[in-house]
Amino acid sequence: MDQRQIDVINELYKCILTPESWGEIMNRINDDIGAFGINLLTADKVLSEMQNCWMSNSLKPSFQAYLDNGFIQHEMPTTETLVQSTQNVGLMHTDLVEKSHNRLSNNKVDYTLLNKWLLDNYGVKDRYIASLNKHASHFDSVCLSFLENQNYSQETVQRCNVYLPHIANLVKVSRPFLLLKARFNSVLNVLDRFRLAVFLLDNKGDVIERNTGAQRVLDQRDGLSLDVKNRLQLTSHAANAELYNAINKLTTSEPLSKQNRNVRFAAPKDSGASSILLEVSALMHYELPIGALVIVADPDQKAIIDTSHFTELFGLTPSEQEVCQLLAQGSKSNDIADIRNTTIETSRGQIKSVLTKTQTFKQTELVRLALSVNIPVDQKD
Repeated sequence: MDQRQIDVINELYKCILTPESWGEIMNRINDDIGAFGINLLTADKVLSEMQNCWMSNSLKPSFQAYLDNGFIQHEMPTTETLVQSTQNVGLMHTDLVEKSHNRLSNNKVDYTLLNKWLLDNYGVKDRYIASLNKHASHFDSVCLSFLENQNYSQETVQRCNVYLPHIANLVKVSRPFLLLKARFNSVLNVLDRFRLAVFLLDNKGDVIERNTGAQRVLDQRDGLSLDVKNRLQLTSHAANAELYNAINKLTTSEPLSKQNRNVRFAAPKDSGASSILLEVSALMHYELPIGALVIVADPDQKAIIDTSHFTELFGLTPSEQEVCQLLAQGSKSNDIADIRNTTIETSRGQIKSVLTKTQTFKQTELVRLALSVNIPVDQKD
């Protein structure tokens, strides 16, 4: 193994928990080998969410056409015998994979049509395939492709074999996080409509997924950011300490009672505008925490907070209800007086009455109450 390969492998292990960067690792490996392209495929017989493929940029057009033409189904039968064929030899030419499979299985395959299609449409003449992790429920493989006019040797293929155990470890170690991300992606997509920022953290506090609402909050650069290690950072030192105390508490290996599985607090913005509200919750698996979910609400996003039910819940008068809504949207007493065309004394009196009836003591508590009573859906989307 030379220094160039060592550098690539070091980068590979750095991105174990960031699958979005695995495509770049495929590019690095492909550049080192000098092939047309390389792709990593993960499949699962039990968990449909675990179907994934990462590839070098050179393969993306041909791979999409490969999927559209149904060739992946044509090759799937070989997954049942590929481990037996390639486990000890690494990458094997598809001609030998085909022969080995047909010798071991009654579910025969014929690569003639696929090979002709690859050659005619993309100039790909030779492909080498290897299985990675042997398991009854899931299947991982690597495929290396070479063009018809591309000069390569078995030493070239062997150079790629050096990477295989490291790629296998990459997938093996990352499987729980791949599954966690896959299962939460659909939830995060739904939460985008709620205008809430949602961060999914592993048990070390590293962000492994976030929704578009989270990216919107990060883009504002007002009190919340990500550091170089992909960890949440609050500008306020006190609030940041409170955040990581909560994360550490909620991701401990000790079982947590249901009443101790979330922590709520406010964090100031750099701009001095209304504080953001954070709720940190434990992600549980078989009653043990495996990570944390951080939900961030920004009271200055006025569209997300609705206090329309407070009239019935807390006996507010129509005027108090109007003041309550303005308070929840971040307006101050002077602003409320101007908006409602009243005196500042009247505005302050109504604010005091609202806080008394809702049993809150300050504006941020009122916002928390509003968020707990009403689902903050952005009706404009």
